[in-house]
Amino acid sequence: MNEENIIEVRNLIADFEVKEGILRSVDHVDLDIKKGKVTGLIGESGCGKSTLVHALLNLNAPNEYIREGSQVNFKGRNIFSLSAEELRRLRWREAALVFQAAQNSLNPTITIKEQMLDTIEAHLDHGDALSKKKGRIPKLLEMVRLEPERVLKSFPHELSGGMKQRTVIAMALLLDPEILILDEPTTALDMITQSYILDIFADIHEKLGVTMFFVTHDLSLAAKLAERLAIMYAGKILEVGSVEEIFYKAYHPYTIGLIKSMPSIIGDLSQMKPIPGLPPNLLHKPSGCLFHPRCPEATEECKKVEPKLIEIEKGHLVACHKYSNVKEKGMRS
Repeated sequence: MNEENIIEVRNLIADFEVKEGILRSVDHVDLDIKKGKVTGLIGESGCGKSTLVHALLNLNAPNEYIREGSQVNFKGRNIFSLSAEELRRLRWREAALVFQAAQNSLNPTITIKEQMLDTIEAHLDHGDALSKKKGRIPKLLEMVRLEPERVLKSFPHELSGGMKQRTVIAMALLLDPEILILDEPTTALDMITQSYILDIFADIHEKLGVTMFFVTHDLSLAAKLAERLAIMYAGKILEVGSVEEIFYKAYHPYTIGLIKSMPSIIGDLSQMKPIPGLPPNLLHKPSGCLFHPRCPEATEECKKVEPKLIEIEKGHLVACHKYSNVKEKGMRS
């Protein structure tokens, strides 16, 4: 395992058994999450982002199957080979997850203080370590810009949506995890609160140096926080690169389509170009490149042969047969 990576995903395949058949939500995914960095994962709704996120901690739905050969190596340990006790000790202490609309996960019948204490006691033995973590609670609440005295005695319904979300973020940091996994943490929040939450994440990353994996459908939000971006489509990773490479040197037509479909605050909205068509049905995926039915560059090869994710420049990967045509045809402009 590369020492620069805290997590390495290799050949990850996640299927769901549904009434209509087998739905492949994550399809042979390879992805590196670099230690101490903020990596973003971007894709349309239903592309498999949350399934990938849950697989990082082996949190699977009852009808979900991780196929043989799949690996999620966390500091050299394959998550899928760990025992239930080993997983329990890893979760929250080494890797913490902030769920989508996480504010809804708070227990409405007990105070925030009780919930935080329960979290610590469930993952640590009694002793000095337990007392030390309990003593960090006020500091963590202040880090997410909340007033400890007010919040700790409150029930969840007494807090706004943004306050609840920040409380959950503080709870995720209680046991000093090495990586914070954020599954669309700004969903259901207004634009101003979203920006405020992102500022908090940036502050946490700067002060604590914690690795972050930030998952969102909004490319502009990811660009504000992340250093590297991975683009996901219909269960597959299509492009990976730095923020600068993705925005100014993107090679995949899907990535370029996402950028062109972003509205500009100061630009002419008539210049927006939404990606034509719809994402594929994951029960009946097209042959070859999954994006070819919507791609302006698609050829017969694209329709028949699935492209591999290859490194075309150092650290910049793309899965496209026609990536070399992109610059020449001016698709980036």
